[in-house]
Amino acid sequence: MIDLVTITSDRAAPVRSWPHGRSWNVIATPSAVANAFSDVDGSAATLFLDERLSLPSIDTLRGLLDGPGDVWHAGVSLGLGAAPELLDHVSPTWMLNAPVARDVEVSSWRVSFRALLVRNAVLEQLGPPDTTMDVLSGASLDLGLRWIQAGAIVRNVPNLAVGPNIVDPPPSPLDSIRSLCHHRGQKWATWAALRGLTTGQVRLRDAADLGRAIFSTRTTRALVYRNSRPSEGDTERRVSVVLPTVDRYPFLIPLLGQLAEQTVPVHEVIVVDQTASSRRREDLIRAAPGLPITVICQDTPGQSTARNAAIRYATGDAFLFIDDDDEIPDDLVEQHLRRLGTGIDASCGGVDDATAGPPPPGFLHRRISDVFPTNNSMVTRAALIRSGLFDTAYDRGPRADHDLGMRLHLSGALLVYDPSVMVFHHHAPSGGLRTHEARRVTRASARRSLAARHLPATTQSYLWQRYFRPDQVANMRYLSLLSQIGGSGSRARRLLRAAVQISLLPSSIRRIRQTDEAARMLVADRPPIPVLNPRHDESHTRATPESDAR
Repeated sequence: MIDLVTITSDRAAPVRSWPHGRSWNVIATPSAVANAFSDVDGSAATLFLDERLSLPSIDTLRGLLDGPGDVWHAGVSLGLGAAPELLDHVSPTWMLNAPVARDVEVSSWRVSFRALLVRNAVLEQLGPPDTTMDVLSGASLDLGLRWIQAGAIVRNVPNLAVGPNIVDPPPSPLDSIRSLCHHRGQKWATWAALRGLTTGQVRLRDAADLGRAIFSTRTTRALVYRNSRPSEGDTERRVSVVLPTVDRYPFLIPLLGQLAEQTVPVHEVIVVDQTASSRRREDLIRAAPGLPITVICQDTPGQSTARNAAIRYATGDAFLFIDDDDEIPDDLVEQHLRRLGTGIDASCGGVDDATAGPPPPGFLHRRISDVFPTNNSMVTRAALIRSGLFDTAYDRGPRADHDLGMRLHLSGALLVYDPSVMVFHHHAPSGGLRTHEARRVTRASARRSLAARHLPATTQSYLWQRYFRPDQVANMRYLSLLSQIGGSGSRARRLLRAAVQISLLPSSIRRIRQTDEAARMLVADRPPIPVLNPRHDESHTRATPESDAR
C-alpha cells in the first residue's frame, strides 16, 4: 500500500482519488508537511505530489520500490539542482554537488516534496523535516541531506514530475544557514555567511538575522538508517581483477596468494607490470600457482593507461580494482558480489590505511558512495560502457579514481559504499604515483609540519574545472588556502603553523594560480576518454601480453 499526500495551496481543494492507499491534502509549508509524517502508519511508502502534477502509474511506483533505493524524487528536475547556493562555500566540489542533467536518473540529496516517493521506514527512522524552516524547499533540502548522510539511497527520478513545467522556489538564505548549522556546524555556517556577503548572495541588511540564526541553531544528531532489505547480488558473476603495479613485488606477491584463496574464485587476474627495468620484473605467474593470471608489460608507467589496458583485455562481467600494496580478506570478492544487487552498479569498500587515522563518521555505515576508491571497488561492465574508462590525463597525477567515479555518477550509476567490505592499505613508500613524484606531501603529513603545504595538484584542479561551475572552483581555491592554516599537535604548535602559513600565503596563491593555468591548458587539450565496446565477444582483438598467460 502506498499513501498519497497532495501538496496544495488551497485548504479546500478536493482530495484526489487514490485506490492504492490513503489520500489526503496538506498545505505547502514545513509544519504542515511535518504533521503529515505523524499520519503515516502501516503503509510501505508515501507519495508526496504537487497538486499540479499528474499521478505516476502504480507500476512505475512499484518498480521503484522493488529496487535498491529508499527515496525517489524530482528535485533536480524541479529546479533545485544548484540549491542552496551557500553550500557551495563549504562543499563546492563534493561529488554530489556537481551539476547534473535534469532529465537523468541520478543519486541526489536535493529532495523536493512536490514530487517525492519515500519508504515509510525512512520517515520513521530519520524523523520529520525541521519546522523552523521558512519555505518548503528549505525543509526538503535539509531533510535530503539528513537522509543521504544517514545512509538512505536517494535518487532523482525525472518521471515523478509529469505535468506542467513547475519550479520549486529556492530556499531563503536563512534556511540555507540553518541547514549548514545542522550538518556542518556553526563555524562553517559563519564562513558561508561571510562569503555570501562578499559575493552578493546575502544582502547586508540580512546579516543580523543570519547571525542570530547561526547562534540559535545547533548541529543535529547524526543518525544512521538501518536498511532491512539487504542486497543479494549474483556470486556467479565472472570477476576480472585489474591490478597495475610498479616495482612492488614484496607487496604484490602476497596479494596474489590472497587472491588465489578467495571463497568465490576470480575469473582472471590481469597484472599490468610497469616496472622500469625488465631485469627486475618478477615471474608473477609462478608466484601464485593455480591463479589465472595474465601479465601485460607496459614499459612507460601510467596508472590510467595500465588499468585501461587490463579492462580491454578482460572478459569478466565485473571488475575488481585493488592496489598492489593492499592486503585483502579471503572473502573480498564474495562480499563485493553480494553487494552488487539488482540496480547497483558499483560496490565501494572501506580502506584501513597504514598512514591515516580513524575514518570520519560518514565512512562508518553503508550509504551512497561519493568516492570511487580504486584500491577497493567493484564495478559492472555495463556501468563502464556508459561512463567510459580511465582518463589518461591522470596517468602521472592523483584523482584518476575520483574522475571515473564522477563520470559513473553523472551517467546515472548507483555507487554504494559499505565499510564492512574492508582492505588494509600498506601505503608502500615507493612505486605507484610516487614514481612520478606525486603525493610526496599528503594532507596528514602537511598538518604535522610547520612549513609543508598540501596544495592542489594540476590533475586535481583539472577535475574541478571539468565537472564544476567556475564559481564552485573559485570557492575551492579559497578553501584550499584556508586549509593550509590548520595543523595538528599542541595548541602552541598549531598557532605557530598558522603564523608560518599566513606568511606563505602570497607564495601559496602564486602556486595555485600556476596549477590552475596548467589545468586550464589540460582541459583545452585533454585526450578523449577511452571507451569500452558495448558488445564483448571472446573472438575480438585483445591486447597481447608480452609475457606468457595462464
